[in-house]
Amino acid sequence: MRAWCREALELPPEVTVLVTELACDDPDCPDVETVIALLEDGREPRTARIFLPAADVTEAHVYTALAQLDETNEE
Repeated sequence: MRAWCREALELPPEVTVLVTELACDDPDCPDVETVIALLEDGREPRTARIFLPAADVTEAHVYTALAQLDETNEE
C-alpha cells in the first residue's frame, strides 16, 4: 500500500508513508478503518482515511483517498 502512495503522489524517499489499521468505538464510524499518513519535514502531517480493513483495501481505494487528500490540502 505504501508503494501505491509513493507512485500516486510521486513522493521522494525522504517522505515517510505510514499505513495503519485503527478500530473505532464511535457508532458513526466503521469498526475498522485504514489510515494513511504522509510525514514530511517542515509540513503538517497529511492523512487519508479508507473505511475498510487494510486487507480489503485495493489500489483504487488508495488512489481515491489520496486524490481527496490533495483536494482538502491545497494551499
